[in-house]
Amino acid sequence: MTHNDKFRKYRASTSGQTLGQTLLSLISENCITKGEATAILDIFDEGMNSRVNVPPPQGIATESATIEGDMDYYNSYAGLWRVRIKNARVRGIGLSQASNITILAEEQPILKKRKR
Repeated sequence: MTHNDKFRKYRASTSGQTLGQTLLSLISENCITKGEATAILDIFDEGMNSRVNVPPPQGIATESATIEGDMDYYNSYAGLWRVRIKNARVRGIGLSQASNITILAEEQPILKKRKR
């Protein structure tokens, strides 16, 4: 795995895409060189990797679970889903039952290959 492959997910983020577009603009305006842009991207990659790849806080589940219950409501706004389940039964992470559960989940964009 190359350096670029290792950090591709960070460059595909909104911040990474914005940084990349800004650097391309600065290169085209002769404000920075390609080498300087690469160095900036390397700093971005390392910074994202050190901040994102940290263990989750204690109490945050990192395993899969099964949830059964009565769906109270669900909605989505700007890629953020909110689901509320009543009389929930949770299996797989050490919990056996909870009266109500609210789940917040962020949609992940589908990355398309760029045409060259």
